[in-house]
Order: sequence, then structure tokens, then C-alpha cells
Amino acid sequence: MYGLMGLFSLATIVFGLATSVLYIYAIVKGLGFMKSKTDNDLRANEIMERNNQLIEQLLAERNEKKENN
Repeated sequence: MYGLMGLFSLATIVFGLATSVLYIYAIVKGLGFMKSKTDNDLRANEIMERNNQLIEQLLAERNEKKENN
């Protein structure tokens, strides 16, 4: 009887440790995903800013050509 209780106790401890490891892994993985998403957002913002600058430059050049003609 005590041997069976000890076995269940050991199984419970092992299961708890495995669950803790999985939770920690999931949290670390989630933070890593958030970081890469933030990096992608920053790159996208840089690209959008560059595109906006190019559009403004093209519009300014177009307006200059209209004024000169």
C-alpha cells in the first residue's frame, strides 16, 4: 500500500516538473515570438517611412516641373 502511494507521489512530482518545464518553454517561446514580431514591425515602419519620403520627393519634383512649364 505504501509502495503504491509512493509511486503515485513520485509520478505526481515528475508530472509537475514536466508541466513546469513546458510552461517555462512556452513563455520563453512566446517572448521570442513577440520580439521577432516587434523587429518585423520596426522594419515595416522603416520601409513605409522611406516610401513616404520617396513619394513626397516625386510629388515635389512633379510640382516643380508643372511650375516650370
